[in-house]
Amino acid sequence: MEIQTPQTIWKDYDKSGATNETVVSTVDHGDYLESCVYFNGEKADDGIARICAQLFLPKKDGPVPAVLFFDDEKNHLGITHVSALLEEGLAVLVVDYVGKLPGKSRYTLYPDSLNPQTKEEFPEDMRQSRTYIYGCVGFKALNYLLSKDFVDKDRIGVLGAGEAGAIVWTLSVKEKLKAGMTFYGGGFFRDEKRDDLKFLAYKAAFDVRSCAQHSLFPVLIQGTSNERNSSLDYLNELYNCSDENYFSIAPRANRSIITPQKKNIKYWFAYMLADRGYAPIPPTINARESDGKLYYDLEVDVNNEVTFVKLYTYQGEDEAAFRNWSEQKIVKISEGKYISKVDVYTENEPIRAFVTVKYKHSLYLCSPVLLKRPKQMKVLADPRTSRLIYESDMGLDDFIVPNDYDLNHDEEKLVMKKGPHDIEGVCSMTGQLMTFKLGDHKYRGQGDTLLKILLYVEQKCNVTFTVMDRSRDVFEFVKTFEPEDGWASVSLASFDFKSQKRVLSDWSEIVSIRIYSGDAKLLLGSMLWV
Repeated sequence: MEIQTPQTIWKDYDKSGATNETVVSTVDHGDYLESCVYFNGEKADDGIARICAQLFLPKKDGPVPAVLFFDDEKNHLGITHVSALLEEGLAVLVVDYVGKLPGKSRYTLYPDSLNPQTKEEFPEDMRQSRTYIYGCVGFKALNYLLSKDFVDKDRIGVLGAGEAGAIVWTLSVKEKLKAGMTFYGGGFFRDEKRDDLKFLAYKAAFDVRSCAQHSLFPVLIQGTSNERNSSLDYLNELYNCSDENYFSIAPRANRSIITPQKKNIKYWFAYMLADRGYAPIPPTINARESDGKLYYDLEVDVNNEVTFVKLYTYQGEDEAAFRNWSEQKIVKISEGKYISKVDVYTENEPIRAFVTVKYKHSLYLCSPVLLKRPKQMKVLADPRTSRLIYESDMGLDDFIVPNDYDLNHDEEKLVMKKGPHDIEGVCSMTGQLMTFKLGDHKYRGQGDTLLKILLYVEQKCNVTFTVMDRSRDVFEFVKTFEPEDGWASVSLASFDFKSQKRVLSDWSEIVSIRIYSGDAKLLLGSMLWV
C-alpha cells in the first residue's frame, strides 16, 4: 500500500461542483430561519451522495459569517449550542456525515459504494475508506456554504465533536478558513498499539497530528482531563503542533462540557469570525527547582479581567483516564503572574501540570500540560504518604460527579452539606460520588489495610461501593444504610469487593472508588486507611 500523508491524499481533491440544493422544509423562528436541506456530495459510479444538513440563518442584512458543525457519531454534542452562535449573528450549517442509522428520520444518502456504514476498516484503496468519505463530506459542505450569497466567504469557521474533529483538521491542511474548534479527542487515529503495515499506512495518511503541523487556520482544542479514551496527552500534542492553536481542558472530567467551555463556542467564533472583542493570549506555565523544591510560575493575559486562575497537578505513570488531578494553592506575585510550590512524593515518577484561566466575559483557556521528571530537575521528594484520604475540612476536594457516561467536577451538583450534629460532608445532588484519589501516589492503599468511610444518608437505601483497577476491572460491595444510623462508619477490606470473575485480593492496583446511593442524598464525611 502506497504511503501517503494528509497533504498528498487531499492535494488534488476538487470540492467544487453544482450543489443541486433541495430545501425540504423551512421554519421561521422569528429571529432566524431553520431549513432542512440536501445538496450534492461525492460522486461514484453508482450514484452521488446527497448530504443532509440543517441550516440556521439569522435574519440580517448582507452576508453573514458562518460555522460548519459536525457532531460526534456516538456521543452527541447536540445543536443546543447553535442558538449562542445565532445570537452573535452567525449562520450555522449542522451537517450529517454518518448516514442512515436506526432512529434517524433525516440523514445523508450515500450510494452503496460510498456507504460508510458498510465499509471494511481498512480497504485497499484509501479513497474508499470511511475516513476519506467523511473528509469529502467536509469539503462538499464547505462548497455548499461558499455557493450562498448570504455567507461572508472570508469568515467561515468549522466545529467538530469527537471523531468529527478529524474533519476540522482535514479541512485545515487545504482550506484557509478563519478558525476551527474541536471537542473531545481530535480524530480517528491516536496511539493504538498496532504495527500491521496497512494500519500504519492509514495512520500516516489520516493521523491529524500531521494536519495540525500544517494547519492553515487556528483551532481551539477543547477536551477533558480524564477522557475515557485517555486522549489528553494526544490533544496536548496537537496543541503544541502550532503556535496559532488554543487549548481548553475541563479538569476532573470525561466527555462532559463544563459551563466555561460551552461559552467558549460563542466567544471563540465571535472573536474569530465577527471581530467582536479580543482573544486573550493563552496562559503559560514553567517549572523550576529551588532549594530542592518544585515551583511553578504561571502567567496570564493582563489585558483581560481574570475571573479565576487554577493550577492542577498529578504525579504518576497512570494513563490519562485515571489521573487524580489535584488543585494546588497559588499565590499572586504581580499583575498576571502567579507562583505555586508543589509537593513531590517520588523522584522517579513524572509530574504533570496545567493552568486554567477564565477571563471575564471571555474565553476559558489552558496552558499545555507540562511534564517534568523531578530527578532530572534535582527536586527532592517527600515520600510520606497519607492515610487520610478525605475529611470535610477539605471541602469538595478531588471528588467527581459520575453520570452514565461522563464525569465532571460540577459545583452545581457537588456541594458541601450539613448532616446530623451540624457535621458537614461532601454531597452529590445526583446520588453519586467518585474520586481517583485511591490511585494517587500519596493516598494509595496497600496490602491488608481497611478503607474506613464515614457517611450519612437522608433516607433508607442500599449504597453501592464500586472500585476499579488499572485493567478497568470493576469490583462492588453493597450495604444498607438508614437515616437513624446517623453518621455511620463502615470499614471495607479488599476481599469485600467482588467482580463477576474474582474477589479483589488487595488495594495496590485500585485507581478509583465510586459511591452510589440512588435517589437518596448521601453525605461523605471522611475516608481513610486503617
